[in-house]
Amino acid sequence: MHLCLYAVTLMALAAPGFGTGNNSSANDTADTSSLVDTDTLATDGTTKVSLKVQLERGLRAMRPVEFKFLREVLAQVKAKKLPQDLVEQAFLWAQRQRTYRVQYFEKALRALAKQNNVVFKTKVSSFDPGFNTTTD
Repeated sequence: MHLCLYAVTLMALAAPGFGTGNNSSANDTADTSSLVDTDTLATDGTTKVSLKVQLERGLRAMRPVEFKFLREVLAQVKAKKLPQDLVEQAFLWAQRQRTYRVQYFEKALRALAKQNNVVFKTKVSSFDPGFNTTTD
């Protein structure tokens, strides 16, 4: 069930104008772990978007602090410190929320990580208002 919903989500995000990444036949694989780096991959007549595109557009990230948080999540997935399936579970739940999707995503991801004994620490939080701070 989750895989079907995941495929539908990916197809919806792959609408025209949603990334112009690698669409070569060399990337024809059903393994979604390689979707962290590239924008889109074409497999069997369907288009799958990268985890980066899925998170940024599916969660409607807008503020710089939200993009920064999502970059940290992606870095941990790429380094195999954070399982991609936990990220996808949190994404699917947060995407159903009407507003504040990135914040719901963060809350769900932290809860899932704690429940599965996965260490998940970030230097930034999407709950940070992003103003009245100095940039280094």
